[in-house]
Amino acid sequence: MRTQNSSTAVGRGRFSLRVLLLVVTGFAFLFAYLSYFRSTQASVVYRFLTVESSDLDRLALCLHDVTGSPYKWTDLNNSDLRALLSAGKPAAAEIIQKQASIHNWPMQAETDIGTRAVYLEVNDPRQGEYPAKLPMFETATFNGFLGVRLAGRHLQFRVDAEAGYDRPDDDVEPRDMNHPRDRIQGKLFYKGQAPEHALMFAAPLDDHTHQVVLFTVKE
Repeated sequence: MRTQNSSTAVGRGRFSLRVLLLVVTGFAFLFAYLSYFRSTQASVVYRFLTVESSDLDRLALCLHDVTGSPYKWTDLNNSDLRALLSAGKPAAAEIIQKQASIHNWPMQAETDIGTRAVYLEVNDPRQGEYPAKLPMFETATFNGFLGVRLAGRHLQFRVDAEAGYDRPDDDVEPRDMNHPRDRIQGKLFYKGQAPEHALMFAAPLDDHTHQVVLFTVKE
């Protein structure tokens, strides 16, 4: 009987030691994770541009798909960023240009909308020498989540959002209030190392124009 009790005690001791080792290992992994991934704060600037497709093609960028979206993404080096900004509308004309302080991971809500009046000359002989101008609007929207964190010594960035842009079609001569429009709507998604210079999403707006959303991230 004593032998049986001794065996049971040894078995319980081994079981307790095994549980203790598992708990210690679990805490070690937890502390390693918490020390590797750390919270931080970064300044994120996002802006909306319209760029001629030929200017974008000239950069010969490698674009990556966003599942279920017309947008594609890529990292831009400093040279490509300067070329893109010079090809797009001037900064003062960007319909959205916003700086946000981001300090959460993976999701910190961020939303913005930009609206601007556009006046198109009505091409109608009845208008005479001074044709009337048709008042219309272009609109850009951004709605979703941004996130930043440190992974070791590296800054990581995450975007999960919906972007949209809508403008009157400037290839069609306006004749009445039912003027056709160019529209783009789609998902922006990226998760990985923060771009050194800029992260670009681009989607075709019409046959010769791309709508671009740019992100720059700085600690």
